[in-house]
Amino acid sequence: MSLSKRLLLSLVHFITVIFLWYLALGVVLGLGFKSDWNLFDYGLTTIVAVSLLLLGLPSVLVSFVDTDLPTWVFPLILSIQLIYGFLQVNLVSTLLQRRNHKINKIE
Repeated sequence: MSLSKRLLLSLVHFITVIFLWYLALGVVLGLGFKSDWNLFDYGLTTIVAVSLLLLGLPSVLVSFVDTDLPTWVFPLILSIQLIYGFLQVNLVSTLLQRRNHKINKIE
């Protein structure tokens, strides 16, 4: 996979993490005030939490640390999140290329 495709997929990864944070906010605000949760509520919460842990680990770790961080830390967090996304895209791309190479080798 070319570098431009990897960079584009890294940007999609970053936008997905932002979307997951908005979903997490919706879960907290929408389901946080309900007293009787059903299977959908538990399922949505689990899917959002696991997806955020897998895709947005640096931002999740920072959210657990402190909310009163100095402003100079935010660009650092953003760049770490972008690098993390790029590394994940490269890892998945490499694994898929190896898988395709093994499948083609068998045939």
